Amino acid sequence: MRVFRARLEGLDVDRLRSAIFDVRADLVICRAPAHRLPELAGLQLLGMPFVVADTLVHYSRDLQAPPPAPPDSAGLEYAEAGSDDAGEVGDLVRRIFAGYVNHYAANPLLGRSDLLEGYAEWATGYLGAAPGRRLWLALRSGKPIGLAACRYDADAAEGILFGVLPEAAGGGVYRNLIRFTAADAAGRGLRTMGTSTQVHNFAVQKVWASEGFVMRAAEVTFHVNALLSASDPAPVMADGTVGAEGIPDLADRHVLRAVDARLPGLEVSGAGLCWNAPGPAAPGSPCRLRIGFTGPPGTVSAACVQVTGAAGGLLYLGYHGVALRAESA
Repeated sequence: MRVFRARLEGLDVDRLRSAIFDVRADLVICRAPAHRLPELAGLQLLGMPFVVADTLVHYSRDLQAPPPAPPDSAGLEYAEAGSDDAGEVGDLVRRIFAGYVNHYAANPLLGRSDLLEGYAEWATGYLGAAPGRRLWLALRSGKPIGLAACRYDADAAEGILFGVLPEAAGGGVYRNLIRFTAADAAGRGLRTMGTSTQVHNFAVQKVWASEGFVMRAAEVTFHVNALLSASDPAPVMADGTVGAEGIPDLADRHVLRAVDARLPGLEVSGAGLCWNAPGPAAPGSPCRLRIGFTGPPGTVSAACVQVTGAAGGLLYLGYHGVALRAESA
């Protein structure tokens, strides 16, 4: 799956569609300032499935005045994790974040196990003294019960990922991880420290506020499930000619044939979302159809039909639902 990320200052639907098509994206994760939320209604004109997935809030604090409080004892020790700890860190992440809900969980195309593996890979990317990155472990009786992944630049630190094992929660471990990483950043001579989370994650925000962090910004996250390259089973490719019936009817006819041939027992519905290029295509002009099949892991629930002209430009894009035939249900 081809995944891309973008930060937008505002929503230009035509520009976004063109950029997605140019890179043949399957999933695009976009963030925009939260005050732009009313503009997201314009995504209805994109012609691609989308999910408004979360609101991310950003906090930061000054590390110099006043300086962060040091961690209290709480029976904890802190150690930097190294490359040899990758397996243990991965297991720790899977246990800590097994039930965590973030913007990935809002997307039905992404499996829960994939999300946990993504978190584990993300955390282990902070091991081995990678430039500007550190992963700290909170230890009790020599056993890791929490972690903190941090990124550093010339004058600021960013807390990327904090977590505590469920059985160790509620004993001040999380607060002490915040204090330890903030004090460490201050000791490096950095001026500020930031961190972020989903807006519904109230408990950690309460800790941050009590430790001198202030909310500075908020962003809305949305996913575009463009699905322009991925397909399982393999896509159907067909050449056609624009006739009097027009491109949408041509696309409908081909996707019905493709589902009958590739996915016996399933049936296709009309295009729920579609986009047509401005201006009619000339009758008799050649075109190419690509029909891809997608859905949540292990299933097929949609067919994406792309029609391009002789020069490769997008003429039509349609997303059809795919479901069990009534007699097969």
